Amino acid sequence: MADDFSKPGNDGGKVPEEPETVVKVHVSDNSKALPKPLECGKSYFVRIVVDEPVGDCSKYSLESAWTNAYYMARNRIAQLECPSECSPPHEWTSLYSWDCSSASRSARVIVVRGVLCPKRAQKRPAGLGRPESEEFTTGDFHFDEVEEERKRMEVWRQDGRGPYLRCPSSRLFRIEFEAEVPSCEGLDYTPYVREAEERADFYFSQIACGIAKQECVKEKHVVRREWNCIGKTVTVRVFMVVECHHQ
Repeated sequence: MADDFSKPGNDGGKVPEEPETVVKVHVSDNSKALPKPLECGKSYFVRIVVDEPVGDCSKYSLESAWTNAYYMARNRIAQLECPSECSPPHEWTSLYSWDCSSASRSARVIVVRGVLCPKRAQKRPAGLGRPESEEFTTGDFHFDEVEEERKRMEVWRQDGRGPYLRCPSSRLFRIEFEAEVPSCEGLDYTPYVREAEERADFYFSQIACGIAKQECVKEKHVVRREWNCIGKTVTVRVFMVVECHHQ
């Protein structure tokens, strides 16, 4: 694939967008990617939003969707690092909510995890505990008193089925990454394309393939990349096909 990212462009073939096979994952950093390492004394947040079409809410597991979003947030934070002088990192759940509507035929689950590299004697937020199973029978909303600073929040939005594939099967995923820049003029897209590819790699690592007892292999094929800048917003899309098949 092309490595010239000096101007807007794309590579790869045409991607068929079929609602029954495409899962869209939108990633927005609001201002920039979470730094690595993080800065001592500052709180950062990862917000996971899962939207799925649902025919019958009585047959849909909000608890499973919440668990999926929760561990995706935790796994993303696990990729981050604290400086040695303020390590180890402290994590907590700042906010979560869930709802399922048979009228709109959709379900939504939100989980926000915070992470702090604490300075000496700095107060550590306690956060929220895991909801009880019976709480998922109705729409609910919980939030901590922590003020979420959106300029330090990484947002993932997933439309469609969660990261689980039967074995054998395949599915097309679209990872869309956005970042704010001072100007689009003369922009080098290379770091933004690389960042989007890293996000695609992370999302691929979250996809479960078959059941635990199956000998199932998971593979990823990037079939197309797109990069552009409008106004002051860079958008990069990575289209990848994930295949699960027996060894």
